[in-house]
Amino acid sequence: MGNVVPRRAFDQQKVSLPSAAGCVELLGVLPASLRERYAAPSPFLLQPEFIARIGSEVRPQFVGVPRRQYLALVSRMVKNGMVDLRPEVRAVNGVFGVWKELGSSIRLIVDLRRGNAAFLPSPHVSLPNAADFCNLTLADGEVLVMGKMDLSNYYHQIRIPLWMSDYFGLPAVDVQSLDLQYMSTYWRSTASPLSTPDSHRRLWRRTLTMHESLWWAIGQRVEEPALRRRVDQRMGGARVAYDGEGFPVKEEKVEPASTMTTALGLVVDGDRGVVAANVGKVKRLVGATRAVLRRGRASGRMLQQLLGHWTWFMMARRPALAIFARCYEFCRKLDRKWSYLWPRVCGELVTACRLAPLLLTNIRAPLAATIMACGASEGGFGVAYAVAPLPAAQAAVDKTLAAPSPSPIDPSGASAVDHGPAEPRARRHDDEVPLERPLWRTLRWKVAARGRWRYDDHITHLEVRAAAICTRWWARARSRFHHRVLIAIDNQAVERAVGKGRSSPPKMLLQMRRIGAVALATDTYWISTWVPSEDNPADEPSRMRSIWATNPLPG
Repeated sequence: MGNVVPRRAFDQQKVSLPSAAGCVELLGVLPASLRERYAAPSPFLLQPEFIARIGSEVRPQFVGVPRRQYLALVSRMVKNGMVDLRPEVRAVNGVFGVWKELGSSIRLIVDLRRGNAAFLPSPHVSLPNAADFCNLTLADGEVLVMGKMDLSNYYHQIRIPLWMSDYFGLPAVDVQSLDLQYMSTYWRSTASPLSTPDSHRRLWRRTLTMHESLWWAIGQRVEEPALRRRVDQRMGGARVAYDGEGFPVKEEKVEPASTMTTALGLVVDGDRGVVAANVGKVKRLVGATRAVLRRGRASGRMLQQLLGHWTWFMMARRPALAIFARCYEFCRKLDRKWSYLWPRVCGELVTACRLAPLLLTNIRAPLAATIMACGASEGGFGVAYAVAPLPAAQAAVDKTLAAPSPSPIDPSGASAVDHGPAEPRARRHDDEVPLERPLWRTLRWKVAARGRWRYDDHITHLEVRAAAICTRWWARARSRFHHRVLIAIDNQAVERAVGKGRSSPPKMLLQMRRIGAVALATDTYWISTWVPSEDNPADEPSRMRSIWATNPLPG
């Protein structure tokens, strides 16, 4: 489960190391805009000296390797080209190991917190996750074909520029023990998540267009053989580009085009149209969770590792994320301390185990022609619905899921680097994209529910309660199950919470659990979108007035 290997159990012979490393220069695979930035020290990369010094002092290095084992490990790393030796470095970082699956081998981890303290925070990077697969949709008669290829020790193959080596030092070694020339080591090969997508894109552009860099294709079922050939052709072109730069491909992880593949811990079935958590891994996770429950005691770090795995699998069904609340508080308060599990912590873990079979997304779920809207005022709530033409509803969904891509800040002020699609729900205030007013205003809206509140509360809490009422109204008819539903909300905090599947404030989390329970029980997929209050058809019913009484629909 990725547990840290204790010092007394660390065996350097079990550490998985590549046969060769540092074969590709980082500057050689980056596009020109980033190559100039990483070529030499600059104020756009490094912190001021005093801030870097203070940052390194407050971040202690963690060395989880016994000295004798460390010396033998360094000898192996020097032979493999993973580290070089030099007299001194500016930042000495830590090193430890974590168990790989089944505990048969150890994954080496370098604690680079001290070295990172010398650099400015990097721009946000949107990495692939389960949500990318879950946002795919398949219509009737369509099939998804995918192929997968994994590079062998990708991060170890890239060599950092020489000037960076001062900040990537490892604990010093004894010259006589190793019979080598220098005393200090530095981590020779690494790559930041920021530079990784750009190096891939630069290689892909040599043989592929941008959209062809994704090795999947959707088409009619009768076209499946042609789709397989197309995906295999794209993979072949990418492999030529990788081989040309010296990146070896891990043969055992190459999967030709098929309708079923495993990626990012998920199983994607392009024939049935299901994206689900890997059954074997979920079973092991449930077993580990039950073992913690039987023990009755845990540290904050131990529970945090457990929650990390649960969170990743729950990305396949976001409403399940609303389960955890007290577990996060337990981790935050205890950290490395051990304690008996709180009753509510046990309850949340038991609930997660019981809901494990529901951690899947049906990407064949059709889009409902009925669009929902909910709103709240200090006096009451309102829920409205309208039937829209499916092409118009699909266009609204596509616009809702579209989000701008975060880009690194260019010294000249221009954002010249494209980092691919961002996470669908990660939108800032100025990125909100409301539905088109012509579409919104031409629909014939009807009131589904409205009423007065029994007690006063903050408007945001009232808005999320209105959203919960809206989802319960939708679930009243069995014919509405197994659909994707567009729901319009005029409160940005609530809209984002519905999109993410959870919220931290206790009152909002309670309502999010109710919304999630309806979604899981009815196999409904809420697609939340923000609309201005003046365009929200549920705003007038929440004030006990007719829909747009002061501005009736045309005709």
